[in-house]
Amino acid sequence: HCFYNRVRQLKYTSSSDENVDWGHVHFPNLQHLTVHLPIDDHFWTIFSDFHRLTSLCVAWYSYNELFPGQMQSLLDRATHLGLHCEVLRIAVKNRTCVLDLVHRMANLRHLIVQCGDDKFAEQQSTTTTQDELIEWLEDQLTSLCTLTRSTHFREEIHVWIR
Repeated sequence: HCFYNRVRQLKYTSSSDENVDWGHVHFPNLQHLTVHLPIDDHFWTIFSDFHRLTSLCVAWYSYNELFPGQMQSLLDRATHLGLHCEVLRIAVKNRTCVLDLVHRMANLRHLIVQCGDDKFAEQQSTTTTQDELIEWLEDQLTSLCTLTRSTHFREEIHVWIR
């Protein structure tokens, strides 16, 4: 077995090299992991334990139907992150997921989110100045949060939780 005890931060991208024996590689003290989906079967051999993980970043280059299941598997294995996470950047399917995250993640103080049902881009093509999603979230979260739309990435909403 190859234990890389000093590695604290790592970026994982699936390898197409089937000749590498990943079963003997372990990172027992890994704290920050960036994973590019889709992940392959080697991933679960290398990263079987997330108990020291304090930061998980999940990215992808182009969406694929495997992603929701793989994302759920990652979250299931790193359940403690939900208890300790203070800052989360995530893309969700719909706005009700934002409410769930704010209400269920006890230590969350800043949520950066992209919603699949956000119509902001469509609204920009009309003359309206309303931001329907921000208004809806403000109605739902009232005094719990401050919300702003990112000036750099217009599809991102910043939710600051008090």
